Amino acid sequence: GMMSNPQMVSPEARKAALVRKIKEKFINCCTNGNLKFDKFNEALRVLETQGLRRLRDTPLGLRLFRIFDVSGDQHLSEDEFIQGMINLIESEEKRIEFTFRAYDVDGDGTISKDELLSILEQSWIAAFRILADELQQRKVPFEKPSRAAIDHWTKRQLPTFLENVSQDFDRFDVQRKGYLDQSSFRKWLTTDRTIRASITGVTVQVAVSFYDIQDKAQYPSMG
Repeated sequence: GMMSNPQMVSPEARKAALVRKIKEKFINCCTNGNLKFDKFNEALRVLETQGLRRLRDTPLGLRLFRIFDVSGDQHLSEDEFIQGMINLIESEEKRIEFTFRAYDVDGDGTISKDELLSILEQSWIAAFRILADELQQRKVPFEKPSRAAIDHWTKRQLPTFLENVSQDFDRFDVQRKGYLDQSSFRKWLTTDRTIRASITGVTVQVAVSFYDIQDKAQYPSMG
């Protein structure tokens, strides 16, 4: 029968296993049955253990807390965390919606250029901070640049990066409204915009959209 083939895992069984893993992570990170913001970053690690992209330590990832907090009480119940994670992992539509909401800080239903620049600037800085952390931890066959040197380089390159982001925004804001509505933003985010930070032999990536969370491949950088 069907069961003799170990490769055949039913979608139900796969989902049940995923829910179990998410629940386990919740239990490890929660206090009195609630997940607070200061432990949310660690809880995001469950994505990496599932072979998905790292959202830990990224500005984008941390903005999920507010989106998962459906009741708005500043912490996540087990249901909120599990439901949010399942939506994120299993539904492309939800990933697009969550990305939009993560960028739309003032909640007016559009993404202004400032909102876009703000999260991408934070993400750019985070990419190099993660890179500096990785370098500290790895044995590399060259003299490691200091954290200060990496920091200096990051700041020096930032204006060029933001100029690229700004021009990019204008390409999608066809009618020059000064904002992207949901359909323009969807077009913007379905092109890969992963930020890559590299120093000889060590590369890190910072996701700036949930759209490609399933995809761990290497990407060219934006800038």
